[in-house]
Amino acid sequence: MNNIQNTYQTKTLSLSKRWNIASSIWHNKEVEGKIIRTLFNKLGLYNESDNIIDVACGTGFHSIIVKEMGFDVTSSDIDTRNLNLFKEQLSKENYSILLKVADWRHIHHIISSKYNAVLCLGSSITYFESWNNDSYLDTMNRILKLKEILSNFKLLLKNGGHLIIGYSRFYYGDSSRINFPSKIVAGVLFDKKWNFFYNWDKKTKKWLCEIYNEYGEDYSFELQSHLYSLEEFANICKEIYSEVEVVDINKNYYDKFIICR
Repeated sequence: MNNIQNTYQTKTLSLSKRWNIASSIWHNKEVEGKIIRTLFNKLGLYNESDNIIDVACGTGFHSIIVKEMGFDVTSSDIDTRNLNLFKEQLSKENYSILLKVADWRHIHHIISSKYNAVLCLGSSITYFESWNNDSYLDTMNRILKLKEILSNFKLLLKNGGHLIIGYSRFYYGDSSRINFPSKIVAGVLFDKKWNFFYNWDKKTKKWLCEIYNEYGEDYSFELQSHLYSLEEFANICKEIYSEVEVVDINKNYYDKFIICR
């Protein structure tokens, strides 16, 4: 039996552990590292003097990339299980990253430091009601709550700082399906597909991430989020920030970036 099979029983896996396995499959550290470095250079972020907070760190993939670029990194997530898995990774890498449990609605009360950049990647910002409880989305108040969160992120920024939001390029029609090439992780072959179902009337999106390994074991999970077009989301950001720019670093990458100043 391989390490993943020994460590995880798929029928009882937490969302955090499924997510951790999934992220190791779809992320490409070399490719995403180049994208983030190109973006940071464009924004004038340099590791000699700048500090970064990753407010949607999950199990730490992007935070570690930024740390390896030489930045002073703080990482936060709403789920302690994500941070516990992140701690395990940090102990292996021997990196020092400050970890904070933080709900975005109260993050400015939990974290008092100011940063050159706030990272919120992977369209995470649309899932602010979904990670701990995906059974109900308050779509009537989604824009009000989004503005509150954007304002809280602004309080974390130094003068001239940047809020960097990763935003999916896959919004179109009523549904979309993304097939990925098979990938070997820890000696095991995995297949993965992303299925998105959009309800534009109710402003909700369902994301079904299908993941199976070569032994037929199922690591799939489902999340729901609020739904905005890229233009609508950028316009909401403009109500909070004086400058908002959409940047497309790599057309083969799953996200564009919304830069708020």
